[in-house]
Amino acid sequence: MRDTVEIYNPGVDDDWALIPNMSAPRRNAGLLFVNSSLMVFGGDEGDSHLLDSIETLTIDMGRGQRAEFAGRWQVIESTLPQPRSYSGLVLVDKP
Repeated sequence: MRDTVEIYNPGVDDDWALIPNMSAPRRNAGLLFVNSSLMVFGGDEGDSHLLDSIETLTIDMGRGQRAEFAGRWQVIESTLPQPRSYSGLVLVDKP
């Protein structure tokens, strides 16, 4: 298990690129892209220990050609109500 993250760029380069490492290794986490931020929810540590932490990474798409990353992953204070792994996430806009 690793703390590395790769992002796919379907644009001009059509390739995968490494982005900053998360603060801790995790797998089977949920992921959302919200307001220029990647958000990773929960997951597990490769054993039966489930995670309730949430990490965010800000992405600047600039001119739309290649993503640039502002800083490092940040663990936010809020946690999931219950640790979970293999979860699905849905973003619902408020009217």
